[in-house]
Amino acid sequence: MKRLSISKVLISIAAVLALVVTLLAGALLPNYSHTKSYISELGAFGVPNGEIVSFAGFLPIGLLILIFLFLVSPFVTMKGHARVGYWLLLGIAASYIGAAFFRCDLACPASGSERQAIHNLLGLMGYGAGGIGLLMFASSIHNISLRRFFRVAGAMSIFALFLIGTPQLEMWRGAFQRVAEIVLFPSLLLIGFRVASTEKN
Repeated sequence: MKRLSISKVLISIAAVLALVVTLLAGALLPNYSHTKSYISELGAFGVPNGEIVSFAGFLPIGLLILIFLFLVSPFVTMKGHARVGYWLLLGIAASYIGAAFFRCDLACPASGSERQAIHNLLGLMGYGAGGIGLLMFASSIHNISLRRFFRVAGAMSIFALFLIGTPQLEMWRGAFQRVAEIVLFPSLLLIGFRVASTEKN
C-alpha cells in the first residue's frame, strides 16, 4: 500500500508542477499567449529562461509521470489490449522528457531543425499515444462512469491533436493543446486515486 500512496503523491506533484510551470513561465515571457502559443515555447531555444523551464519544469514532470505509471501498474487491472493502452500512456511522459532534451525552435514551427522534427514527433506521442492509450485502457475499467470518462478524455486528446495540426486554426493551437492537457492529467490522477484504489483492491 505504501507503493500506491507514493504513486499518488508523485502524480499529484506532476499535475501541480505542470500547471505552475505553464502559468508562471507564461506570465514571465513577454507576449506569450496561452491561446495561440504552445507550452513548449516556454522552453524554446532563444527564449529567456527556456533552459530552466525545460530542465526544472518539463523534465521532472515527465519523470514523475514515468515513475508513477510503473509504481501504480500492479494495482491496475489490465486485460488484453487494455494492457497495451496502459503502457501507451508512457507517451505522455516521453513527450515531457523529450521536450527538455529536444527543445523546440522559436515559436515551435511545424518544420525546422532536426531537433524541431524530433520535438514534433514527441508531441504526437504525448497526445496521440496518450489518447489512444486511454481509449484502449478504458475497456478494463469496471466502473461505468470512469470508463466513459477515459473514453471521452482519449477522444478529446486525439481530436485536440488534430485541431493543433490544422493550419487554419493556428491562432488557437495553444488553446487546443490546453484541452489535451486538461483531459490527460485528470485521467492520470484518476488512475492513481480511483482506478488503482477501487478496481483491484
